Amino acid sequence: MPFYGYRWKPGATAGEAVIYSELLTTYGAAAANDAIMQDGVTVYLNSKATIVAKTQLAAQYGGIMAWELGQDAPGMASLLGAIHDAE
Repeated sequence: MPFYGYRWKPGATAGEAVIYSELLTTYGAAAANDAIMQDGVTVYLNSKATIVAKTQLAAQYGGIMAWELGQDAPGMASLLGAIHDAE
């Protein structure tokens, strides 16, 4: 599971990796959306709902791996918390 997303700035030829906790600070809608478009910038990430769906699917195949726990957000926005809640 990615605890990061990619930010694409106008005219960029490649996305910039941004940790999940920073995405939440910069783009408040990050926890609820897989794509955010704001001020000409597009961000792609896995929302909490996507993380839950992937966890439920992965449970049928033996488990998951997260990258990287240090990039998670605290409290209700936590992706690790979403993984635990989905189990």
